[in-house]
Amino acid sequence: MKQYQLAEWQQMVNSAKASLNSACPLIEDEVVVAVANRLDKLEAFVQWIARDYVESSHDKVRWQRDDYIKRAKELLNELYDEEPHEKECCEGGPLTAGCFHDNCTGPKR
Repeated sequence: MKQYQLAEWQQMVNSAKASLNSACPLIEDEVVVAVANRLDKLEAFVQWIARDYVESSHDKVRWQRDDYIKRAKELLNELYDEEPHEKECCEGGPLTAGCFHDNCTGPKR
């Protein structure tokens, strides 16, 4: 990702986070924040592996590999853990793609 693209992405994420605190947040903003959190976790995992020291002993190499596999599985379980969707629109129905109600004080689509 180029620097200008990264800056634009960060602006989108910051805008989405601010929108989530409004009276009627859009589902699209929730998705942007969730993707940003997922990408941050994946990047942190890759950086952790890339910055780890290289073992020279055969047994230690095996332990290191097993540790990488264990942490990768934990990360995948965390990333793909299904959580129930609890958001509701201003009138109490499920929030699926933004709120279209006139009495909503949040952003409209």
